[in-house]
Amino acid sequence: MLFRSLSRDSSPNLTDCDLNALLRQIVETARQQAVGKNILLGLHVDEDIDTIVLDADRIAEAVLNIILNAIDAVDPNKGNIAVATQADSTDNQVIIKVSDNGPGIEDTQVIFEPFHTTNLKKGTGLGLPIAKKIIEEHRGQIHVESTPGNGATITI
Repeated sequence: MLFRSLSRDSSPNLTDCDLNALLRQIVETARQQAVGKNILLGLHVDEDIDTIVLDADRIAEAVLNIILNAIDAVDPNKGNIAVATQADSTDNQVIIKVSDNGPGIEDTQVIFEPFHTTNLKKGTGLGLPIAKKIIEEHRGQIHVESTPGNGATITI
């Protein structure tokens, strides 16, 4: 299934979606893993975001992949992950940010290459490439800001 997600060229099934409600569901799903590692996982939503058009299942897959990567990256018992939405009326965009206090990322470009993983025991190296593909299918962009030793922020 992961290989299909990465290789298929498909158009998103666009429908009206309450992005904040979708993110609440995604964070609740991921929270079970975070709590098991004593990691804080928070969500802050911008209530000014109206219903937007997107493929809810595909965006959920992308954001969940990003959050699960963050859970794997941060230290158990010290980890802190924040998910936030923001309306950008200037550019008529919606922004999603996932920030963590993990070790950071040295090469922010290689993480989107298929099969790149730093967790050889668990990771396939496909989660972030799939997330990037999904975001690009929605005509969006994904950026990473990171300083090694000081966490990372992925912005959609």
